[in-house]
Amino acid sequence: MSTEQNPFYTGETVTLRCSVEGPHNYWRYKWFHDLTDIEVTTSVRCGLHRDTLTIRAPPTARLILSPNPAYIGETVTLNCTVESGSGWSYRWFRGSREIKESQSAVITITADEYVQGRYYCLGKKDSRPKSSSPSGIRGLSVTALPTAGLTISPNPAYSGESVTLTCIVESGSGFSYRWFRGSSEIKESQSAVITITADESVQVNKPVVTIESAKTVVLTGDKVTLTCSIGESSGWRSYWYKNSKGSDPVSESEGVHYTFRPSSIPEGGEFWCRGGRGHPVYYTEYSQPISINVTARPYGVLTLQPDWTQIYMGETVTLKCEIKGTEDFTNWKYNWNNKEGTRMKPISTTESEYKFNPTTIEMNEFTCKGVGDSVKGHSETSEPLRLTVSAKPRPVLRVSPSWLNPGDSVTLTCGLQVSSTDWRFYWYRTVPYQAGLPSLAHQSYSVEPLLDSDHGTVESSYILHGATLTARYVCRAGRGQPVYYSYYSGAQFLWSGDQRPSVSLTVNTNRTQHLTSESVSLSCEGNSAGWTVKRNTTYRLSKCPYPKVI
Repeated sequence: MSTEQNPFYTGETVTLRCSVEGPHNYWRYKWFHDLTDIEVTTSVRCGLHRDTLTIRAPPTARLILSPNPAYIGETVTLNCTVESGSGWSYRWFRGSREIKESQSAVITITADEYVQGRYYCLGKKDSRPKSSSPSGIRGLSVTALPTAGLTISPNPAYSGESVTLTCIVESGSGFSYRWFRGSSEIKESQSAVITITADESVQVNKPVVTIESAKTVVLTGDKVTLTCSIGESSGWRSYWYKNSKGSDPVSESEGVHYTFRPSSIPEGGEFWCRGGRGHPVYYTEYSQPISINVTARPYGVLTLQPDWTQIYMGETVTLKCEIKGTEDFTNWKYNWNNKEGTRMKPISTTESEYKFNPTTIEMNEFTCKGVGDSVKGHSETSEPLRLTVSAKPRPVLRVSPSWLNPGDSVTLTCGLQVSSTDWRFYWYRTVPYQAGLPSLAHQSYSVEPLLDSDHGTVESSYILHGATLTARYVCRAGRGQPVYYSYYSGAQFLWSGDQRPSVSLTVNTNRTQHLTSESVSLSCEGNSAGWTVKRNTTYRLSKCPYPKVI
């Protein structure tokens, strides 16, 4: 048995020949594969002969598309390589359709919407193997060209200023860039950013810079805002100078405003501004100067009138707020605050004086300040004025001597444990209760002023001349206008040595126990004539229903 060629490639036709030596020409043949008893073709039986048939896969083609994806109008290279052998020619397919046959392993096509699709290739030649296996299928994507965008900063630009041109391609990478002014190409670069210097053909004049402020005369602590206006273009940084244009800037900012609060007069002065942008910085011309005049802020001074160190509950207190430190501003309104403990409470008055009557015993801390219009603003707040409110005082009366002989002088002393010297002292004698006269609470008697002390005395003592009768006296102190009075002192007796008419009370009854609604006869008798009888029940003095003269 023999074969024509060995090895063979898949897809080729193989012819097997079996010959038998001998004179007989009428043999029939039987064929076997891999020694298995599988009859391929039957014939007259003859002896068995073996031979080996080798089958190989043909070499494989490989297709490369570059670039992929491709942009419309771009040249696409198709490269077909066969892994072994030489002398190949190449067949090219898009989908199921052969588009070209070539001797070269490389062809090019121009990308458009019609060439997008699935490609493969294979090799062919005249000798064995006559064809390669097809390459894998490669899809070619064709898209529209990406759009380039150009930004120019700054724009407009000024003569001598650096201008940055940036070319932005919306997708893809690996681009180089071509730059044009008008129809002329000015540069080609690998970078997407280039810098040019603006010349007179761009713009000659630098922008005009102006500086302004809402007010040029301010008080210490006022908010001052300067505005630097730089033409109509954008991207400027503001630079601010004080007292000298050649000095370092006192501030710089992204915006057009510079805000500060002068705390002292030297913080005023002349100010300039200018704009700058880019790298290196391109500066405008300086603005014209503006003068900011700073005046010391007026301040509040809070006083107590009268200037007493101790205030008492219920007393009328007058606080006065004066604005000092300026003669230019008048017609202030006033802002008052009262700190009670840890709470600050506003006081509802705008007058320069505040009067009130403290009703509780506590520490109060008051402040005030002047409030003006938008020009003069407000003053500094006054230093706090602290008031300690105490309970109403009660004086102590002393009588010396407390026993006297008829015609002797007696000194009354009203003792008040307070530090102030502005008190006046008022002197009274107790009398049986009378309507129209002051009466002491829960007492059965009234008080009447001594004849010569209606307006009080500066001294805390008072001398009675020629006193002859036993009597009770009280005193109290007062100060201010209207007068604020202390409590009345306790009543003190002045005992006289003069023999007063005697009187006796007799109960006319033979019983020791009396019941309500029963009648009792009382008899009041004295050792002299001309007296009117009154009765005293439960410490209250009143006239008898049937007055009797004894």
